[in-house]
Amino acid sequence: DARMVICGHMGDGNVHFNPLKPKGASSGEFLEANYARVSHAVDGLAHRRNGSISAEHGVGVAKRDDLSAYKSEVELELMWQIKCALDPNNLLNPAKVLPQAQRDLLRKDRALAETAALLVLTKKVSAIFNKGEDE
Repeated sequence: DARMVICGHMGDGNVHFNPLKPKGASSGEFLEANYARVSHAVDGLAHRRNGSISAEHGVGVAKRDDLSAYKSEVELELMWQIKCALDPNNLLNPAKVLPQAQRDLLRKDRALAETAALLVLTKKVSAIFNKGEDE
């Protein structure tokens, strides 16, 4: 049993649903028991209607890991590639913007791509030196 504080943005159609804890209830316990249920219900409805789970300020820590449920792997990888290009040392809001698991996958893919490129380069250099030995 909780009252809801509902507010939104007229310009972009975004809406926020925030359950208020009853008097005397522990904030942490109340959030733990209610946040996910309310958030998934509202976000699921917004997503089914082609809406967004976030507002103009970005997703934030609370919904960061929920992105995986609403965005494709390609979209998440593209988001990480843009973040890595603009913030290669991950200094700006580390672990607060995008799901970390996606970054780990991107790192593995990048490492595999770098290894493959190194192998190709090694073969080319080896071919150049071996060609000189034949003459």
